[in-house]
Amino acid sequence: MGVIVVVLPKLENAKKVKKILLEHGFQTVFACSSASSALQMVGEYSYGLVISGYRMPDMYYLDLVDCLPRDFESILLGSEERCVQGAITWWCSTASGRWRR
Repeated sequence: MGVIVVVLPKLENAKKVKKILLEHGFQTVFACSSASSALQMVGEYSYGLVISGYRMPDMYYLDLVDCLPRDFESILLGSEERCVQGAITWWCSTASGRWRR
């Protein structure tokens, strides 16, 4: 079984996302407030997903993604301005609640 690690600067927000995921049937979910904590969790599993904000206290999203093992995917939670970085575009939610790329 893989793992889902939610890493957001405010631990309370990460715990809220974790709670939603648990309520929807995901079983192995952790909440962290720093990228280093998330990487420690990731190191204990062979595959999974990291849901992250753009900037954590110790690292930016792109730096975190560079440190993830090959079998981990990532999702960026952020405003539209944060979702577009040069040629890289992520799916993000707009203020209207619609997803766009």
